[in-house]
Amino acid sequence: MHIFPQMPSNDRGRPRRSVRTRPVAAARRVARRACSDRCTAEDGFLLVEVLVSVLMVALIAVATFNGFDIANKTSADQRFRDQAALLAAQSQEQLRSEPAAALDVLESSPHKYTKSLGGMLYTVTQEAKPVGAAGNTTGCNVSQSSAQTAANFQVSSTVTWPTQVTAKRPGVVQTSVITPPTGSGIEVDVVNGSTEGVAGVTARATYTPVGSGAQNTIEGTTGSAGCVVLAGIQSTLATVEIVEKTGYVTPSGALKVPLKELSIAPNITTHDEVKYAEAGRIAAHFTYKGATSWEGLEVKSDTFLAGNFENMKVAPEYEIGSTTFASCEGGEELSKAVPGTYLATSETAACTRYPHGDLFPFSNPWLVYGGDCEANKDSEGTASALVTSGKTTTVSVPLSYTKLSAYTGSSGANKGELTKEVLGPVKITNTGCASAPIPNNSWGFAYTHEQKETLAGGHLANPFQPFGAFTLCLVDQHVTPVKTYTWSSADSTVAGTAKEFYLGQKTVTQQAEQRNSEKAAEEKVVNEEATAKAAKEARASEETAAKTAKEKRATEETEATKAKEKRVKEESEMTTAKTTRETKEKEERTKWASEESSKKISKATRESDEKKQKENREKEETKEATAKSKRATEETEATKAKEKRATEETAATTAKEARVKAESEAPAAKEAREKLKKELEANKKATETEEKEENTGGVTVEAKSTC
Repeated sequence: MHIFPQMPSNDRGRPRRSVRTRPVAAARRVARRACSDRCTAEDGFLLVEVLVSVLMVALIAVATFNGFDIANKTSADQRFRDQAALLAAQSQEQLRSEPAAALDVLESSPHKYTKSLGGMLYTVTQEAKPVGAAGNTTGCNVSQSSAQTAANFQVSSTVTWPTQVTAKRPGVVQTSVITPPTGSGIEVDVVNGSTEGVAGVTARATYTPVGSGAQNTIEGTTGSAGCVVLAGIQSTLATVEIVEKTGYVTPSGALKVPLKELSIAPNITTHDEVKYAEAGRIAAHFTYKGATSWEGLEVKSDTFLAGNFENMKVAPEYEIGSTTFASCEGGEELSKAVPGTYLATSETAACTRYPHGDLFPFSNPWLVYGGDCEANKDSEGTASALVTSGKTTTVSVPLSYTKLSAYTGSSGANKGELTKEVLGPVKITNTGCASAPIPNNSWGFAYTHEQKETLAGGHLANPFQPFGAFTLCLVDQHVTPVKTYTWSSADSTVAGTAKEFYLGQKTVTQQAEQRNSEKAAEEKVVNEEATAKAAKEARASEETAAKTAKEKRATEETEATKAKEKRVKEESEMTTAKTTRETKEKEERTKWASEESSKKISKATRESDEKKQKENREKEETKEATAKSKRATEETEATKAKEKRATEETAATTAKEARVKAESEAPAAKEAREKLKKELEANKKATETEEKEENTGGVTVEAKSTC
């Protein structure tokens, strides 16, 4: 080793030429001479040179011994590395003879073993991963876009030993690309809603090997990358099954992934992407105007809807959350929401095989809103929530408001006061969902919501309602018969709707009866007026006829009097004529007797004359008898006519009295009819007003005990 110290400068300021170091004595002479040439103050420099020289000699000795040690160590390390390379080569030879199924296991679970060689314990780690023909990685990559890749494997053997690990130097690694000696492969890539791999899912492939009649089954479980390669399949057709895992679901919420039959090619790995992940749950916390209580009432509801209309792919693409569910049924453990239990929070279903819910954890959020079906979706009442695997996500769900008030009166014009009674039950039917399909993962569907009773005043105990059309039915059990009040409306804004019910409002039957009664009364008035008019006309006609009859009777009476006078006169004349005739006949007989005595006439003449006289008398008597009989008949007829006239007169008097009475009663009857008409018109107007209010408000009242 050579030392080149700095030499002192000459008188001209230039450094002196460097000289080769001589032994220590020579160095001292040179130093002494230089000092004598310059000045005596540099005497201490000699001591420094001595110390430096001693140090350099020590360094040379240490370096020499270290060199020997390093040479020895380098020789041993090279031997260990050579032995490690030998073990790596042996591992590679072993891996080249392994089937694809064994290499597939190495992808997710590298194999480690130890081996002692030359007094050193080595650790060998064997790994494998599918690669393409060009050497790029192809397997166990859920983002792989190609449907098939070459069935090559890159195998690596890493050998480490204690001294290498302590020195933190790299171990010996050997890699090679091989083609497994047996068949094709299927890579099952299990992804969640974010296309991230899902570990721990078992995939099973069933196939019939070429030339064999029996089926073979191979299976594997996805690793942290979310994929598994089922290799060594000696067939071009295989059925892939995903073994059901508790709490895991498909995008539609189904517990079982449908079997899939795949066509595969020789020496090719076919990729099969499966969306299957641990499900989550949504809890809806109901609010109104952003608050959990309003006007002293806690905001409660019973059902809500959670939908992912972009990704579920199975109609209707939503599920129902509820405060209460019926039992889980069937192989898929389908549920059914049971409305009517009002709480501040409601959740989607959870059962034995999906204890944390069955909502798939899509990368985009689920839409959440109150109600039973898609018809309840509203911009003001819709929230959103991301579902996380195995967890419950809480989201605030806005609701609308239905204000119900019950008054004791019969209409808006006659309200009365708010009832002090507690009414009920109340049934609210979500009419917008009447024709909606059964939600996903449900075995039944209900869209009617019942509240046991109202508060005093008829106010709903749970007035916070989902957005959408509905029919509300209220029962009043405090009257006989029991009455129901039905009203249809829609909550289309946050403010919602308000409705007044009038407990005195008539039922549909009562309204019909009232209308029929009013109609009958109107018809009665019309008939009475028509009858009164006809009666008045009849009385006038009768009065005219009575006057004519009276005049006729008077004429007949006059004629009867004249006829009677005529009969009396004829009777008198007939009596006089008879007396005259008899006197004359007596005189003639006396005369004829005297003449016969005096022989003036003969007896025969006398007898002939008497005979003629007798014949004339008989004629006259017959004539008189006829006239008398005629007069007697006329007298009888006159008596009858007189009696008839008397009867007619009596009847006419009675009829006149009846007409006078009817005429005197007619004004009062007319006044009563007019009064009744006014009452009917007033009642009709009131009824029309009530019915108009009912039609405007849409409240239907019926005599029923249930809605």
